[in-house]
Amino acid sequence: MNRLTASLIVLVAGAFLVSSCGSGSTSTSTLPTAPTTTTTTTVTVTETYTGNLNMNGAASFPFTMQAGSVTATLVSLGDPSVTVGLAMGTWTGSSCVIAVANDAALVGGMVTGTASATVNACVRIYDVGFVTNTLAYTITVVHP
Repeated sequence: MNRLTASLIVLVAGAFLVSSCGSGSTSTSTLPTAPTTTTTTTVTVTETYTGNLNMNGAASFPFTMQAGSVTATLVSLGDPSVTVGLAMGTWTGSSCVIAVANDAALVGGMVTGTASATVNACVRIYDVGFVTNTLAYTITVVHP
């Protein structure tokens, strides 16, 4: 073998060794994937509260709700022509701190609010000066 052939063999062998050296990692390419859509279903809860409202009286009902919209509706009142107060707010453990109120609620009247997080809330019915006899009532509260 002549010197040129021997040099060529060494050169080719060296090139082969250099090309096979590396960090041991392999290169892969990832094809893009279609985005996924996550759907969350909000479960709605309807709570019903009943009682009797006396002259100058009031009643509060606490409930816990998740973030979202809440609506309280005066479904029935012993005398549907009587105006009462209907309100919602935050329950402190002993009282309802009013956040939204309707001081002129008739049957079908409502108040609506929104909570940005889980909250101990409350609904309140109260006499605004028109209750003269004890009146039975029903309130519904719809919330997440």
